[in-house]
Amino acid sequence: TVNRGRSTVIFDDIDLLNDSETFLREIDQRYSEFINVIVSYTKGDALDHLYCTELSDRASYYQLKPIDFYEFLTFRGFNGILERNHSPYQRRQIDVDSATQLKILFNEFIKFGGIPEVVLAEPASKKKDLLSAYIATLLQKDVQNEGIRDISKLYMFIRLLAEKSGQLLNSNECAKQLGLSITAIENYLKVLERLSVISRIKPFYGNYDKELRKMPIVYFNDLGIRNSILGTFQSIEDRYD
Repeated sequence: TVNRGRSTVIFDDIDLLNDSETFLREIDQRYSEFINVIVSYTKGDALDHLYCTELSDRASYYQLKPIDFYEFLTFRGFNGILERNHSPYQRRQIDVDSATQLKILFNEFIKFGGIPEVVLAEPASKKKDLLSAYIATLLQKDVQNEGIRDISKLYMFIRLLAEKSGQLLNSNECAKQLGLSITAIENYLKVLERLSVISRIKPFYGNYDKELRKMPIVYFNDLGIRNSILGTFQSIEDRYD
């Protein structure tokens, strides 16, 4: 794309290059006056060294996460049905037809999640196929790039996390259930966090030592991925969870 005389060049999955730092350094030295560069990468530390030294004053980071419900409505062409308020305490009257439509859309959102390609796909079977493909790519490419080789054990752990989503996570218990070491469990958790699959929420205590010792709660960043792992896409009324 071209913007005010400067072209924008996008490099996807830059961390797959053997020497991405050298590549970007040469691009910067030769073409920085003429182009803006956008790069995407999966491994969280792929370009940290380069950006923290030579390009730190010109680089901006954006962590891409699934879209939220308000953005979901915009994607689906219902952006006028709700307003993004500055205060969470503001309320707006919604007519009966809009409320009914909103409930249908929300049900779809929590079933299939907020990955843009999945949101725009039709019918529901296509959404399920895309989510399955995403998980396969995650396990076959992204996770292996992080150095994990026992994919079957990792998948069992991800499924266990999906079942425990929103609950306290006991790493010792997970290790015993799966026949893994605590070190392996912690490594899996760090990798899944780096890949933005899950988030661990720590409890708050005034005593920081106590906070570190207490168990976190684990959430999946996208419910579509979580539901696909469990193989369950029921409506709200029919869900066991």
